Amino acid sequence: MPLTKRHLITFLLLFHLSISNAQVEIKIYSGIFDTPGLAVEYLANERIGIELAGSFRFKNTTNQFINSTVDNWQHDFFINGKFKRYTAKKNPNTGLYYGAYLRYWQDYSTVVNMDSWTPEQTSYAITNDSWISSRIHKASLGVLGGYKGFFGEHWVWEICLGAGASPGLYRGKEVRFNNTQRHTYGDEFFQGETYLSLLGHLSIGYRF
Repeated sequence: MPLTKRHLITFLLLFHLSISNAQVEIKIYSGIFDTPGLAVEYLANERIGIELAGSFRFKNTTNQFINSTVDNWQHDFFINGKFKRYTAKKNPNTGLYYGAYLRYWQDYSTVVNMDSWTPEQTSYAITNDSWISSRIHKASLGVLGGYKGFFGEHWVWEICLGAGASPGLYRGKEVRFNNTQRHTYGDEFFQGETYLSLLGHLSIGYRF
């Protein structure tokens, strides 16, 4: 089943289970440090909110390899779990809030349509053990803060910012023509990656 369908089914199940027992918000958001996505927030009481947000992005690219172009495919997948403590006394679950978040990120890139490669490309790739695909997993923990406001009877808007770290919580897999390599943080494979984890979401939603 494609990831996008799994996302939708997960959100619908959460919505179905939550709405019968407490208030819930369905939101769309734009991400500063990740991709736009969907979110469901369960309002446990007047002060506590628990949110699950997810986003998925894919793109096709090409690059020059030997004597012809090669097609590539890439996707990014984010899941953010948030715990929020609201401070407003008059309007439940609005105003300034603070809390913590847990984030999971996956990046996957691969070569496609290798059957259409020229003999020269295939020969070079075998001889030089060329790259075929790679997958990176990263988990991080952080603190967050934000503000939520109402407009109309049910509509909400929200801005959420956070910062954290992923101290060594990296895993990677690299497939090459002649072998498969697994990596942990500190390997040259992760050169350029950082411990830092940043969160920035601007969202609009509907409270049921």
